[in-house]
Amino acid sequence: MDISKLSSIESEKFLLGDLMTKSGQQQIVTVSARLSPDDFYRYAYGRIYSVMVDMALHHEPIDLVTLSERLKKDGLLDKVGGYTEIANIASTGVSAGFIDSRIKTIVGDSKRRQMVDLCQQALSVVSDKTKEIDLNKLEADIAAIGMDKGRPARWLCDDVTEWELEQKTPEQGIPTGIPSLDKVLPDGGWGKSDFSILAARPAIGKSALAANCAIRAAAKGYKVLFLSLEMPKGKIIRRLVSGISSIPGQRLRDVSRLGQEERLQYARALSYLKRLPVIIQDRQTVTDKYTDIVNAIRLAVKRDGIQLVFVDYLQLIQTSEYKDRFNQIGYVSRGLRQLSLSLPVSIVALAQLNRDTEKRPDIIPKLIDLKGSGDMEQDACNVLLLYRRRPGDDTPIPAGKPACGLIVAKDRDGGDGMIIPLRFEPDITVFREIAKGVQEDDE
Repeated sequence: MDISKLSSIESEKFLLGDLMTKSGQQQIVTVSARLSPDDFYRYAYGRIYSVMVDMALHHEPIDLVTLSERLKKDGLLDKVGGYTEIANIASTGVSAGFIDSRIKTIVGDSKRRQMVDLCQQALSVVSDKTKEIDLNKLEADIAAIGMDKGRPARWLCDDVTEWELEQKTPEQGIPTGIPSLDKVLPDGGWGKSDFSILAARPAIGKSALAANCAIRAAAKGYKVLFLSLEMPKGKIIRRLVSGISSIPGQRLRDVSRLGQEERLQYARALSYLKRLPVIIQDRQTVTDKYTDIVNAIRLAVKRDGIQLVFVDYLQLIQTSEYKDRFNQIGYVSRGLRQLSLSLPVSIVALAQLNRDTEKRPDIIPKLIDLKGSGDMEQDACNVLLLYRRRPGDDTPIPAGKPACGLIVAKDRDGGDGMIIPLRFEPDITVFREIAKGVQEDDE
């Protein structure tokens, strides 16, 4: 393909001429936030533009003489065509009225050339069977082409003013479904672009609690994606139906045996679930590869407007980066944190605690119990540790601690280890917050 066709030399030349006019010079700094020297197809024009921007930033007047002298001083005058070329450019200047349309033409051509280059690189990768196809990197590269060049640096007073206005109508987080937790988290719930960890030992109920939170957020109108690498979709749905209908999960294994009242509850639960903006994906639609997980989240956010994502669970995600599992988990954790910032979307990753909790004289977990990598604690904005005493477990509970609780081990503002008392109803796999002042028996 003749890439020169994806350019407009005249637009580049006339833009430089327009920027040399009196009204054009006043816009150079603003233009520099939208247009880069690399966007020019003709190298000489890109160098001239770069010098003009620098002169404007230093409040130097720009005309035929001053620009030529500056280019000569920088050793660029002869390389860009000499005094004659600068005079030719200056003669094309009309007014600032055409600047915006010329920028759109130049930037549009530049993006097309970048896309051609990116497609050629992608073709080289897909043609080489020894190379792994990283769709996440490709999508990021495409997104980078579409990004603005940036915006000019602003004085602190401008940023403070903008922040002050935002405080008058603060953006609330997505409700967790646990009122006391919403009061503790900095944004009043799952914060936009936050990466949170919800961890517990196996069979304690972290998947159930995550599903409870997902449904309660969806009930408020938030769009939720639930990625399950451990449990099949059918089992998750049965749990949801059980929790909403209050029909024990065991009875839902054969709905033909439900009584008349239970059938009504069952029908209402199905109808309710069908109205909720929730997407559930299991291993039938997404693999445990890190790149597939990231791509699934990106697609759901862009296509479906997803606002909250649950990943069950982090240590099951696989990556070819690094050889040891410790660093692999750290890579996945950092990647999910960066993803939550870039989209932006709130991501809650479930995680498994190690067995050290079982060696201590009580069942209260700590941050150091996060299994596999210390990076999880570092990457997460919030770390929540779920625990409960299972039936038949005689492990002592420290005085004043609930038998089942959610520890806010870390939040963006520090976290103080607050424990929120919960009640677990195993028959319908639902966690509920215990109302203040209500005493619960040990489970």
